[in-house]
Order: sequence, then C-alpha cells, then structure tokens
Amino acid sequence: MTRRRLAAAAAAVVAAGTATGWALAEDRADPVTGWDNTGWAINRPVGTEFGNGWLVVTNNSTDPVRLLSVETDHSSGLSLLGTSAGPTDAGIEQILPWPPADSFGPLAGTVLVPGEAAQVVVGYRVAAPGRSTVRHVHVAYESQGQRHRLDLTNTLAVCTEAKTDACQHEFADSPVGDGRQPSAAVPSGSYRHVSLVEETYRG
Repeated sequence: MTRRRLAAAAAAVVAAGTATGWALAEDRADPVTGWDNTGWAINRPVGTEFGNGWLVVTNNSTDPVRLLSVETDHSSGLSLLGTSAGPTDAGIEQILPWPPADSFGPLAGTVLVPGEAAQVVVGYRVAAPGRSTVRHVHVAYESQGQRHRLDLTNTLAVCTEAKTDACQHEFADSPVGDGRQPSAAVPSGSYRHVSLVEETYRG
C-alpha cells in the first residue's frame, strides 16, 4: 500500500460523524489510532453479503507498523467472511460490497508507514432472520517487534425485516472506558485471524 493520510478523509466526513456518533481518537498515545462510532442500523435479507467499512486506522508513530488481524464480538445471526484493508483517499463508506474494490487487499500483513492511514472493511453474511449486532472491534498489529491491540467501538445492527424503520439501532460505550486509553501490548499468538462485533447503521 502506498502512503496515504487520514486528514482528507476525516475532514470530508467530520460533519456526518458528529451527527451519527463517531469520534476520532487522535490524542491517544498508541502507535495506531482509530475511530470510535456507534448508533448504526441497516436492513438486509438473509443470505446478503456486505462489508462494514466505517473503520479507519492510522499509524501515528515514527516506525512502520504491520496489521495482523481484526477480532470482533458479533451475534450468531452474522457470519464472518474476512477482512480487507485499503486506501482512504476515495472517501469512506459505511456499507460496501463484499469483497470490496480491487484497491483493497487482505488486512493481515498490511504495512503502514508513519502517517499512513487505511480503511478496514469487515465482511459479513446475514446468516439468520431477525436482528443481529456487532459492538466492538479489536485490531491487532505489530510495532517495533511487539504486538499491540487497538480496541474500538464500532457498532452495527442488521435486521432482516424489509422496513428500515423497524430496525432498532445499536449503541455501545468504548471498550476501553473513554476510548482514549493506550492499547496494551499482548503476547504473540494470542489472536484469531478475524471475528465480528455488534452495532448499527441507517441504510
């Protein structure tokens, strides 16, 4: 991935973000930071595959970092399809096709140089009728030979009813209190490749 910065994408969506509940945690001390967002809901029939892409991570350190995996807490009505990482310069979308555009590639092994940002897309399949949710996303990465975990609120509710207004939105607090606590170093090998979460987007 070539060097790209978050500033343009953040400026383009700051007004929408203020209204819908995400916060750019830019004052964290972590090597990698990201967005907390909550309050989204969509309606999709059983069998639909989609990517949840309202997640941007940025390397704020002076060294390259390597993204390893994404783990989320999701309900059984959603099945995980995988994760991708791609550029932010074309704008950030909440719901994308799965798999996403050719400019995206596998998240695992993606290297971000200092100042570079990437949009993370988590792919899901609607596996059961009713309401399913995602709440928190945990991004594992490596910096200076040490593994870290970035904990973010990234909520989504998915309802299979046809009427959009019938889907109750999902909200959650930050998984690390105020969302600005530095990520903790964790032992090597402590992550699964990917998982899911619970939350809401208005589709």
